[in-house]
Amino acid sequence: MFAAGRTVSRQTISFLPLGADIALDGICNLPNDQEVEARVAEPESTLVAATRKFHWKPARAWFRSLELGAYETARVKLEAPALDLGCGDGSVASTLMSRGILECSSVWGIDYDASVLTSAQSESVYSGLARGDVRQLPFRDAAFQSIVTNGVLGGVADAEKGCREVARVLRPGGMFAATVPTDRFIDTLLWPRVLAHVSRRAAHRYVERFNRRLDHLTDYPSSTEWRDRWERNGLIVDRIEGFLSGRAGGIYNVLAMHLFRFFGLLRGAPRTLQMAIAFGLRMALHRAYLREISSASRPGYVLIVGHRKASDALHPEEGGAE
Repeated sequence: MFAAGRTVSRQTISFLPLGADIALDGICNLPNDQEVEARVAEPESTLVAATRKFHWKPARAWFRSLELGAYETARVKLEAPALDLGCGDGSVASTLMSRGILECSSVWGIDYDASVLTSAQSESVYSGLARGDVRQLPFRDAAFQSIVTNGVLGGVADAEKGCREVARVLRPGGMFAATVPTDRFIDTLLWPRVLAHVSRRAAHRYVERFNRRLDHLTDYPSSTEWRDRWERNGLIVDRIEGFLSGRAGGIYNVLAMHLFRFFGLLRGAPRTLQMAIAFGLRMALHRAYLREISSASRPGYVLIVGHRKASDALHPEEGGAE
């Protein structure tokens, strides 16, 4: 994630080249329209993918399944060369690649946290990695055909600069996809609602701690305000897909309790045990997942998909980084 309020100058950027383009499970080309429609028609498959990838962290598995469902409902196809903005350990990108949402050749990752970049190297999904700030990207203008960022801008002070930088490094006609929290996010959580009946101060303190844990700022723009931020910076928003309703947010909030942290001990368990855990988690969440994707009212998160005008003055160039 990108730390709020901190900046990294272009001079301190550290590039970690990983060599040639990579492949993941034999999937490098984006699916055709028929394949996309087939996946949308089988929404349970997104829950299967998320629980297999994140079985060791139930709250993350639940959230990522809903996020992945939004990507597939919106029929997102992110072409190379692509930038994963706030790439973390690369696990989300690898999941998007495995679902055919993100083309897996020539994908760059960038994050502020050097420790997660080390983990991203072991994930082996990127053509190159860089340490940097979303508000001052170390790439030339119009370097990427696609840009994806998941949950990052909600934790960045002056996210407007981040939107501006995305517009700068995106090629004319290129696509961006961003998941961001909205002003309804806190309302979706269970424990603040419960605590508010006892003490508003206790509820407020819980929200502050939860925001710090997620690297979220306390300022949550509405989906309309997010749209305006992108469009003020020269990008066109094509679609906004909501996810994480109040019901889903309550499940997420419960699964994020310290009680469930013991699952993390099972991350290095034998493969057979991992698959059994993923199956059990999937069965526990299955009914709630199907109910959520059929109607996500008043969502706490949105997926924003858009593009840069093809007639923009900047001309696209080949390659990724400077």
